[in-house]
Amino acid sequence: IVGQTWNGIFSINLKTSIPGKIPIKLFTDIGTVYDKLNFYGSSLPVFFDAGIQLSIINNIFDIYFPVLMSKKIKDNNTLNKIKYLQTIRFTFSLEKIDPFKLLRDIR
Repeated sequence: IVGQTWNGIFSINLKTSIPGKIPIKLFTDIGTVYDKLNFYGSSLPVFFDAGIQLSIINNIFDIYFPVLMSKKIKDNNTLNKIKYLQTIRFTFSLEKIDPFKLLRDIR
């Protein structure tokens, strides 16, 4: 299965803002796996995707729309019949919500 191993995974997730007040950012995720049973040949496989992040509530509720994907991810999606809509990701970060600030703002 793509991106799974018992030995090690290394990944990095980056995002950047677009100038202005629009709630859109660019993101990329890059990763590799190490496994003795390397199905990808002698070198470590590199997986990546990149796209647009829409911040509905700044860094609390975000939607990620992938635009670019590595061939290995595309092949996996095709093999497993994963449609584009299934690759869209959502994050909801409850730990970033300050309930005391919300109560103060209500008054």
